Amino acid sequence: MIIGKKLIENKQIHYIIRIEHLFLMTLVMFFVSYNFHALWLVYDFLALFSLMYVLHLFLQKKKHAFIILSCIGILFSIMFIDILIYGLHSIMILSLWDNVKHIFIIYTLFSLIKKMDISRIDDFKKILFFIITFFFYIELIWVMYEYFFTSIHFDDITGFFGFHASHSVGYFSLLYIVILLYLKRTTKLYLFFVTLMAIIINYMSENVGFYILLVFFILVYDFRFSYTLLPMVLLLLFPKVYAFADKVILSRIFSFFTDTNNYLPEEGLVGTGRMPLLQYAIDLGNVFGGGIGAFSIIYNKTGYRIDELINTQLNISTATNLISEYGFFGFVVMLFMYIYVFSIFLDNKREKVMLGLLLLMAFFYNRVLMDERIIYMLIFIVLIVKLDFRKKQV
Repeated sequence: MIIGKKLIENKQIHYIIRIEHLFLMTLVMFFVSYNFHALWLVYDFLALFSLMYVLHLFLQKKKHAFIILSCIGILFSIMFIDILIYGLHSIMILSLWDNVKHIFIIYTLFSLIKKMDISRIDDFKKILFFIITFFFYIELIWVMYEYFFTSIHFDDITGFFGFHASHSVGYFSLLYIVILLYLKRTTKLYLFFVTLMAIIINYMSENVGFYILLVFFILVYDFRFSYTLLPMVLLLLFPKVYAFADKVILSRIFSFFTDTNNYLPEEGLVGTGRMPLLQYAIDLGNVFGGGIGAFSIIYNKTGYRIDELINTQLNISTATNLISEYGFFGFVVMLFMYIYVFSIFLDNKREKVMLGLLLLMAFFYNRVLMDERIIYMLIFIVLIVKLDFRKKQV
């Protein structure tokens, strides 16, 4: 699949741009957009292009495309029920598109990579490594400058990702570490340095989720170097993770099963944790949801039931957002669809189980489907595991 005109010089054929370069340029777009989120519409155009590819496969009676579109059909059925109850609202369609569009990009990108020859894959990996390395050092300098020389809130200490994007810093850091672990042969010293710098900048932006994901990837990386890296990471992270687990996780899980209405904000509309908000989402959504798009703000459109909320932090994670709007049934369908489309391209059960755990953590911890930067970097993280150079040596 090639885009651009062929230039014939000295009987050699050169291409202006290959289609995989569009996916890489979209990744760069997220790194340079800062707070100009209107630029993210580029991602939507890429998703529309990918949708046409999936529909093309569907017309060819491909099983995978049929299953994906069948799941989307189930979500449409939930939307039709919502229309009967609440009337037709444009944000319903926008919400459905905003949550499923990543499926088409995943399927198209992974299908493309699967069909590439080794030399073309190597070129793709080299460009990806250069891009992430270049922007990692820009991010490192930028975050340290914001931390030491400005007085902005820790959620805004995010470098080139802009305001309220600390989770993006975590996934970006994880992306570079996974590249070094899986794609790029590197020295232990350099990997130690990058991991240490990543831990520092995520500490500056108070992004605890990064530490959990980092330990997860080190544990599943079945290769002797993990035995030297993991103790170092655990030693550095122990005070932070212990405090977080003791004072936050355990207390919130306990209160989830013992308190009623513990999702009510104690101080205005801030400070409510994920477990109470999950309880609130379940109360609102039940089995089939409180209305697709009802509690969201998407493409500058405000949800038609958002004024009914007593706590407006439901968008703290994809899980709370989906359960409140699509219900537990719709949430399970959505989660299954993402696990399925990734698992199509993974080789063994172990990889698929690890993927399921990774997506489950991402769905419950942050806005993985609601922030295009996060899901796109997660797509590349899984892709890197798929392109693991060790499999090419067997």
